[in-house]
Amino acid sequence: PNVANSDKHPEGITEADDAAWAKAAANLNFRKALYYGLDRLKVVKIYDPYNPEAFMTGAITKPDFCAAGGVDYIYSEPLKPYTTEEQFLPDEAIKYRDLAKAELEAAGVTLPIVAYMPYNTGGQDGDMAVVVTQQLEELLGTDFIKFVVEGYPNTDYLNTWNRIRIIQAITIIKCITAYF
Repeated sequence: PNVANSDKHPEGITEADDAAWAKAAANLNFRKALYYGLDRLKVVKIYDPYNPEAFMTGAITKPDFCAAGGVDYIYSEPLKPYTTEEQFLPDEAIKYRDLAKAELEAAGVTLPIVAYMPYNTGGQDGDMAVVVTQQLEELLGTDFIKFVVEGYPNTDYLNTWNRIRIIQAITIIKCITAYF
């Protein structure tokens, strides 16, 4: 990995970037911009180009994982809006980007937000990282968000890159699966 001078900051990421990321990730409108800005079908097509719809659930939990009162968990009332309605809404993403920009700039955050996107080089994760980052940068603009994409070997992957980056990657994943 291209780690610059410390275990904490990969090349291209500064402490100021980390601070800005923390404020952005705490901003609901920023998370909504990412949520509505990602065309998940394009990402799923990496894994199954012939029948990607079969893998589209709108939730992290798989269908048939558990049920209550005869209702599959992902179709329960609290999750229904995320699993039955379209999530890729570019106009909504732009609306929330603009709201987030105003709020973040008012809070003293310098844009663009630099987001670190590590991936495991042992499979199709690199393709997924490229599709996700290109979509969000193209729709939301590199003046709003800029990704630093970096691959790590699949051998001992989780121990190779530091824990702070795991938390950031998980936050990105949460933003694009559900903004709550």
